[in-house]
Amino acid sequence: MVKVSPDEDSDEQISGICEAVWNSGVDGVIVGNTTNRRPDAIPKGFALPEKEQQTLKETGGYSGPQLFDRSVPLVARYRALLDQGPPSESADAAQQPRKVIFASGGITNGQQARAALDAGASVAMMYTGITYGGIGTVTRVKEEMRELLKK
Repeated sequence: MVKVSPDEDSDEQISGICEAVWNSGVDGVIVGNTTNRRPDAIPKGFALPEKEQQTLKETGGYSGPQLFDRSVPLVARYRALLDQGPPSESADAAQQPRKVIFASGGITNGQQARAALDAGASVAMMYTGITYGGIGTVTRVKEEMRELLKK
C-alpha cells in the first residue's frame, strides 16, 4: 500500500500517483493520511491566550474530523482512475486484481464510514475517532452502519 497525502489533490498529481501504483505493482493506496493545511481551529472572533496561539502555528501532519470532507471526494477520484486500469494496456492488465483503497481521514461514525465505502473505498480506517472515542468506537460505528443498512 502507498499512503497519499490529501494535499496532493490536483488532477495531475492524482493521475501520476495512480500510474505509479499500477506500474509498481503495489496493491493499492491509503487515501487521506494527514494534511499540512490547517483548517480554522477556532470560531472567528474567539480570542486565545498567546501560548495556545503558538500551538496552532505548529507544523506537521494534521488529522481528525476536519479532514473528512476532503477525504471522501479524493477516494472517489482515486477509485475512478484506478478502475480505468493502467495507462498502457497490456495482456496482463486485464488479469490484475482491482486496486485496494483504504479511506483515512476524519471517519468518526457509521454514516461517514458508509460514505467512504460508497465512494469506492475497500476499507474505512479510523485513528483519531478511536483515540478520542475509546475502545467502544469500532462497535458503535459497526452498529451505526447496520442501522443505515436497515433503512
